[in-house]
Amino acid sequence: MIKKFIPLAILLISLGFIYYRYKSTPPGPYPLPYTYQYKEKQYPITPLVFIGDKMGNKLNQHLSFFQKELSKRLSKPLQVSNLSRNTLSISRVNYLLDQQKEWPQVLIFHGNAQEDDKRYLATYRSKILNNFNLYEDEYWQTLFILFPKLARIFYTPYPHFKLARTSEILDKPNQSDMRISYLLYELELRRLIKMAKSRKTLLVLMTTPINLDVPPKNICQVAQTPKATEMIEEVRNLIKKSDFKNALSLANKLVEQNLGHALVYYIHGQVSLQNGLENQAKESLLKASAYDCSLSRSNHVLNNIMREVARDEEVLLYDFAQLVHESWNKNATFSDDIYPQTYFYEKAMSQLAQMIRIILKL
Repeated sequence: MIKKFIPLAILLISLGFIYYRYKSTPPGPYPLPYTYQYKEKQYPITPLVFIGDKMGNKLNQHLSFFQKELSKRLSKPLQVSNLSRNTLSISRVNYLLDQQKEWPQVLIFHGNAQEDDKRYLATYRSKILNNFNLYEDEYWQTLFILFPKLARIFYTPYPHFKLARTSEILDKPNQSDMRISYLLYELELRRLIKMAKSRKTLLVLMTTPINLDVPPKNICQVAQTPKATEMIEEVRNLIKKSDFKNALSLANKLVEQNLGHALVYYIHGQVSLQNGLENQAKESLLKASAYDCSLSRSNHVLNNIMREVARDEEVLLYDFAQLVHESWNKNATFSDDIYPQTYFYEKAMSQLAQMIRIILKL
């Protein structure tokens, strides 16, 4: 008699398991580890809109100049606005735009400097990565995009973090956290492009200049060793004595023995510059930015992701970072740790306006 109920029990358990996974995973085809605990309002949408974090917000100081450059041949100035705000990471950008009933004719994204709200990563790293690994399989990705409800069954469930309007910073990220952050950034960037195409909006992506003279903020724990710390101190002592030749020799050994150590690359870049090796210095300083275990500012990895995604998705890219970096060590490029000099903003706004005028045949 009991045997007759075994298939039914298995069926009920299976249905319960499927129901649990379905209810525990937010709707949508993407393996995003967060939802949102706030709502965005409807904003007045002008024909051209800038959007981003504090980098985009900085453009408010140059909007009138950009508008004049853009409207040179027009009888009436083209309306321009800026929806950027502090801590508006790309996930929040997408959430804001997704809530809007109207989209602009042209949307310019300039951010990458505040992608550090990853407080939830430490608890659920393995489950987040498992879901990303599943999504990266072309078969499953296609299936989830065609049938989004299936993703709620096959993704590994865990309590999703509710993003606030402002960021929640992860104090001590590790390399796994950084990897997840980069995966999320690329996914959200592709989502932004997909939304813009569906709304028939011309999207322009702007890379973010990096102040190469600013040392890294965090060293990933896996890269830290007592030997590296000892050798770094030796190099610094040689620098204090202005013994740049021997300092470079030791710094070269440091780089060979400590791949992925942001401070090692930074010191190597500084010493290379003192020895007149400008290209080598720039390469090491960009690597120092890439290996910085912090996303409190932009870095070389985020810019490269943007460049690769722009090529892959065939969207417009304005390489603001390249414009500024070309003048590194020749002119004063930054006004502080984060923002380039006014000269570069005005040059970028002029070039960007010209590019848009040509595309829109203004």
